[in-house]
Amino acid sequence: MARLLIHHNTEWNIFSLQNDLSAISLGEVVPEARNSAPTLVRKADDDQVQWALLARPDEEPVHVNGDPVLLGIRALHDRDAIQFGASERIYFSTDSAPVVEPYAAGKTPVACARCGTLIRDLSVKCPKCAAIFHQSPDLPCFTYDDHCICGHPTAMNDDNCWHPDEI
Repeated sequence: MARLLIHHNTEWNIFSLQNDLSAISLGEVVPEARNSAPTLVRKADDDQVQWALLARPDEEPVHVNGDPVLLGIRALHDRDAIQFGASERIYFSTDSAPVVEPYAAGKTPVACARCGTLIRDLSVKCPKCAAIFHQSPDLPCFTYDDHCICGHPTAMNDDNCWHPDEI
């Protein structure tokens, strides 16, 4: 799940982006579009989620990674820095904790990235590389090692998610 990391006082506030539209207003995230506020828009299909930032060109200038959003729209990528005028940067992140979910009914079973047998029930998709693993008491393939095959930690919590202090 995508999220915004907003620095306030001495700590980072994390806002999960759960809606298809989220306005960014005065350092907070509002789950709806507003006329003048920059808005994040999500487009999702079966295998891919994409995010874009919409900003009114006639309002306060908006920058992503230091570049102005000139035409009012900009595709967002993991770890993009968003800045409104002279305000502090807000970071967009697609990094998330792994989640155990039933493998989607009706989908063609796929081979587990660790053991190679077909996945038909509980599974985890690595938040970094999107490889799919078994994850059940009988087949703990994702948490079998401390790291996924791509190097992403396999802890089942947000502790290992990317944080702007790493910049």
